[in-house]
Amino acid sequence: MQNNINQQAIHDTQAFYRRFKGFHLDKSKLPGNPSAKVVMMDKLLRPLNSSDELLRQLDTLVMQGKKKQGFGIDHGLGVGLVSITAEFCFSVGACRLLMCNTGIHR
Repeated sequence: MQNNINQQAIHDTQAFYRRFKGFHLDKSKLPGNPSAKVVMMDKLLRPLNSSDELLRQLDTLVMQGKKKQGFGIDHGLGVGLVSITAEFCFSVGACRLLMCNTGIHR
């Protein structure tokens, strides 16, 4: 069940990130001056490239969890997801909610 939740969450996160990236790379928002455009694109692409990498790592972790389903609990998967998710959220200026299985601890 947790793997299904993780897969849906990564799918939603990827959809959000595509919209986020499209918004920030909208050509109509870039300056008309070619040299200023290059500088602006460099400022935008550096953090977006690191966010791309974090999203790839999240996807890899979720797919690894899918493959391990039914073979016991992999405690390292959850820790990896939490730390990379925190970094990804920070990189896109988002917040995250973290709950235990029962929802008691938030």
